[in-house]
Amino acid sequence: MIRILLALPLLFALLLLHGDAEARAFRVAQIPNGSEDGCGGCHISQISGGPRNAFGIEIQQNFLSPPGSAFGSVVWGSALANLDSDGDGVSNGSELNDPNGTWQFGDAAPGDPNDVTNPGVVDTSPPTPVPALSILGLGLLMSALLGLALWKIRELNPASR
Repeated sequence: MIRILLALPLLFALLLLHGDAEARAFRVAQIPNGSEDGCGGCHISQISGGPRNAFGIEIQQNFLSPPGSAFGSVVWGSALANLDSDGDGVSNGSELNDPNGTWQFGDAAPGDPNDVTNPGVVDTSPPTPVPALSILGLGLLMSALLGLALWKIRELNPASR
């Protein structure tokens, strides 16, 4: 029994040292909309962590405080938000609904959670929004064409005057 009690702290220490590639659940709350992908925001597996994706590698190498610490905190800001870790042409911040990197730990999640994509996975880019002006312009164009068509019909059919 005494051997087991003495071995437990050693076992715990080994697990901590071995855990470098494992997910740190507390970091999910340290990025905007982190709960949308959970551990999968930084790791290949959403459930078990394991190897990091491109975004997780970026954070591990350059955006932990203290740097390189297994239990460091994510340093979210404009520098990390402006990068495109997965190389899909969309910045990390845009994928997480915080394009300028202004969100801070403890703030409400920014934007619409349905627009969040994974900054560590290439084939998840946010949808390109259709500007409201384009929709308005299309409506005006359709109205003008309809008016022109009705005017032309009246011009061709004198009996309808």
